[in-house]
Amino acid sequence: MKRDRSKPLSAADLISRLNGDPQFVRRNQERETRRHALEAQLREEEQPLIAELRSVGLRVDSIWELVNFKGAYPKAIPILIRHLQLPYHPKVREGIARALTVKEARGVATMCIIAELRRSKSPLEAEYRWALANALSVVGGQETCAEIEALMRDEALKENKSILQQALKECSKRATPNC
Repeated sequence: MKRDRSKPLSAADLISRLNGDPQFVRRNQERETRRHALEAQLREEEQPLIAELRSVGLRVDSIWELVNFKGAYPKAIPILIRHLQLPYHPKVREGIARALTVKEARGVATMCIIAELRRSKSPLEAEYRWALANALSVVGGQETCAEIEALMRDEALKENKSILQQALKECSKRATPNC
């Protein structure tokens, strides 16, 4: 039975068709299996970081819980800086970079973030680089402007140019690193 192409296919009809396609169902199950395996790997990998965060009173089960955390966590900043430099999966490192995107890290995490941006070149780290560049808009100050301008000229970071421009704009407004 052919479909009348003059009528749009509803979402329910499309889902029904897709779920009736054994190849689609198999690919979808494989994708879900890979996703669950990666999530388990990341949970296991970040356990040393989580243990250290708990040692300073942060009761979190994942680095990503700090991303939208409502309170300040100044005792965690040195831990996050140290772990940012460790060879975690790019997704864990992205979470750490996002957790460092807080004013408590201003003037403390800035040079580490810049160093990580310079080091990070893998195509698999694109989201990590974006998170690092975004963090500079919060943690940098006027003393960081020349470093950010240099990053903007780095051909390897061309996909981050717009977020680096935003970071430069924000940093140029700050007179001191801890204001």
